[in-house]
Amino acid sequence: MKNFTYILDSKNLARTESPALTETTQNGSYPAENMIALPVSKPFRSAAAGLSSQKTLIDYSSSQTIDTIALINTNLRAGATITIKGGSSTDPGSAVSGFTFQGLGSGTVWAIRSSTVAHRYWSITLTDAGHPDNYLQAGYLIMGVKVTLSTQFLPEWTKEKIKLVRRSENEIGVPMLGSKIYSGTRVLVTFGGLTITERNEVDSFLDSLDLGIEPSFIVPDYDEADAYYGGLQEGYQISQQNSNNASISCIFQTHSFGLVVT
Repeated sequence: MKNFTYILDSKNLARTESPALTETTQNGSYPAENMIALPVSKPFRSAAAGLSSQKTLIDYSSSQTIDTIALINTNLRAGATITIKGGSSTDPGSAVSGFTFQGLGSGTVWAIRSSTVAHRYWSITLTDAGHPDNYLQAGYLIMGVKVTLSTQFLPEWTKEKIKLVRRSENEIGVPMLGSKIYSGTRVLVTFGGLTITERNEVDSFLDSLDLGIEPSFIVPDYDEADAYYGGLQEGYQISQQNSNNASISCIFQTHSFGLVVT
């Protein structure tokens, strides 16, 4: 059995607390404020050549407690570095230990600390020297306190890569032209062998997602590092084998990393 950890979007402090953001550099068409607003396909981007020590200063106006930080829809490569600082000054100088980022190169990067820490002022510094895009990007920032279900899910899981492409062909024999509209992942997770109490816990969590209206950041504890930001796809299925043995299957679908919205 495997742990299932999540943060509902309604508990994402970077969105609900509307912090003030200040960037070292930014592309005026992709400002820092894009990091604390949806969709994830409308990203922040650094100015051209802003590839080293690209710092985001975050002012929450009051102290906020967190143990989880995630950046969605990034272009950070496997060798990139992310430094987290927090403190009582607008540009905090003390690194916050315990945030070890996973997922570099996958588009979604995240770090979960073993205990919570509270600060008013935070900073996130990105470095990915020599990036071929000539800018650094982050589509959405998540900062908050994780919740881990006491009920675990079955280690078997299914992951489906999905893409939607617009295609056109002007005349016979001319190569087809295409542009990516959507790119994402569907993840099937099953909670099995549940007691009534465990079934009710999972049911309550899935019900809180309002059939995908409430997005969430989820970290299933697979044998490989993986995390997703998205929503529950339509309904979920509850199977009751007997009075003390049930299972629940659900599908999460990530928000689009496809067409960039300006």
